[in-house]
Amino acid sequence: MPPTKQGNRCPECGDTWAALSRHLSKAHLVRNETERRLLLSMSTGRVNIRCEPCPVSGCSYHGTRLDRHLVSSHPAADAASKLHEVKREVTVRLLSALRATNPPVPMATGPYLHHLPEEPDYQQQQQQQQQQQHRCPRPQCIEMSEKLKRSGHRLQVVERDLQRTLTILQGVLRRELRQSKQQSGEAEAGPSRVVAAEEMDEAAGPSHAEVDVAEKSGGAKRAARPTLQSLLGQQGRSCKSGEIPLPKEISRYLEQYTKLHGGMHGSSKNQENAYSKLSRIKTFIFYLAYGETMLWDWCFLDNVDGIMSYADHLGEAGMQVTTASCYLHNIYHFVQYLKEAPPKGSRLTMGQRTTIVRAVKASLDQLHKPVLLHRMKVKDTKMSQLLPKRSLRVCQAKAKARIPLILDEMEAVGCVASLRYTFYGFFSVFVASVYGHRPGVLTNMTIDEVMDASEKRTDKDAGFVIAVRDHKTNRDFGPAQVFLHPDEFSWLERWMRLRNDLNPQTNRLLITAGKGPVKNLVQHMQTSWAEMGLPGRPTFIDIRTAVSAHAKTCHGSGVRKQITDFMCHNTDTADRFYALSLDSRRSANVRKEFESAVQSSSPCKSESSTGSDSPSTSTARQKPSRKRAARSTSK
Repeated sequence: MPPTKQGNRCPECGDTWAALSRHLSKAHLVRNETERRLLLSMSTGRVNIRCEPCPVSGCSYHGTRLDRHLVSSHPAADAASKLHEVKREVTVRLLSALRATNPPVPMATGPYLHHLPEEPDYQQQQQQQQQQQHRCPRPQCIEMSEKLKRSGHRLQVVERDLQRTLTILQGVLRRELRQSKQQSGEAEAGPSRVVAAEEMDEAAGPSHAEVDVAEKSGGAKRAARPTLQSLLGQQGRSCKSGEIPLPKEISRYLEQYTKLHGGMHGSSKNQENAYSKLSRIKTFIFYLAYGETMLWDWCFLDNVDGIMSYADHLGEAGMQVTTASCYLHNIYHFVQYLKEAPPKGSRLTMGQRTTIVRAVKASLDQLHKPVLLHRMKVKDTKMSQLLPKRSLRVCQAKAKARIPLILDEMEAVGCVASLRYTFYGFFSVFVASVYGHRPGVLTNMTIDEVMDASEKRTDKDAGFVIAVRDHKTNRDFGPAQVFLHPDEFSWLERWMRLRNDLNPQTNRLLITAGKGPVKNLVQHMQTSWAEMGLPGRPTFIDIRTAVSAHAKTCHGSGVRKQITDFMCHNTDTADRFYALSLDSRRSANVRKEFESAVQSSSPCKSESSTGSDSPSTSTARQKPSRKRAARSTSK
């Protein structure tokens, strides 16, 4: 049945429409593209039936051209009606198969259609044939049967009219709700949706039907968005993010995104970071999806006001501005992924996805200045509590004297856990006070790396250089190096002999009861620090900051660069934000330089050498332009 100018017959209501696809989408809410395509194919007659068996009873044809077979082999039969019957059965079968897959976009057609009856099974066909064979020949029965058929047709017409009236009333209700939202000045815009997401009903408080009735009657407004304090822990972690209810399709898409970040053979740390990002993204999605009823199309993300207010809600939940920035960075990466690889069933256009990305980027831009001020405040606090040089010197001397005694005791008594952890604490605090290395350099140090340092050492060398490959900044600085004198390296040799008696399950130098690295090395270090009688309770970061700060104040730029590279420390951020954070003595010297520049009557060295009144410039002069160079050469 080719399409005509007058239109095609709707398989749902039976009316003729010129724009049948739009009619199915608007009037009957057929949003599933596959379902709508099958209904349109049935209406136009473009259904593939070539490989179907012959519907004529007694015929065993099952080839590749059923249409030709009906015309050529069954001239007495009504070929057109048989073809229409086969096409109808094929369409019903395809719709039933689509419904069985539970598609992400729900289907609008139910299991019982007016003009597309489901394909009866074999037993029902036998029952219909038996009923036709045993049909009563009495005129009264035949008349009653015809009356029942006419009544059934009238009921179908009434049902179609009711369905059409229901569709019109739904459109009117949507328009009224949209106007009421615009008049009340609510931030949420767009028509209210009809299809409900069952997964969000439990967390959405009152039912959506009750909310719609309340809005229509002018009573209570729509339920407010939940505060993030109910989803976030006291330390700013999404400890309850696993309890957030989300539809299956959204959860499946988020799992795919998590696997992408966790990697195929990712470590436990990578998996932990991936799930942390997932929890932050789920909190963001739940915040925007609260109160929405149709989530499968992802259109609830197109809410600029909600995205911009999400950063404020993070601050109200008790987070620091740097933590909120970390959350928004994870969300920004996710919406970029959503823009490039939209989920199946999403009805977000490219423009809407771009708007979402730009809204999250704008929220991040608003946090640049607060993050900078927070960093400066934290830096001032750290510099005010900086460990003095004397504490570091005393720590190195006492640790160097205590470590051999611990090894002697372990060789005498045995490598018990208490002595082993004491050795970990003294050795880690010794290395950290000298080089300022992170704890990951010590926890990831392996036996092979220590043996390589022993093999590469020659008689002319003053000590041993251990190159640790697995650490935090190995991408920028390569392996982290630890130089030890021969007496200091003998500590590790003695420890490796004691370590072999424990039959360790890992190749790391510092072992635990299992296969993983030492997790609480900072506790062992702080215990050793207190045992030495030093004030405070510093962490590895405090010691690292002290070593870097003392190197900055004592050495020039060249030596400082060499020291920071050796400790795998990047000073670009500190030089950019904290270059003018001088102490009182240095600030007084700078004040004297300012006063001498104004009070001195003799010209500066740069002025006398150049013979001009222009102020002295920095040594890094800019190259002259081509026009100025050509002008000077012509003169």
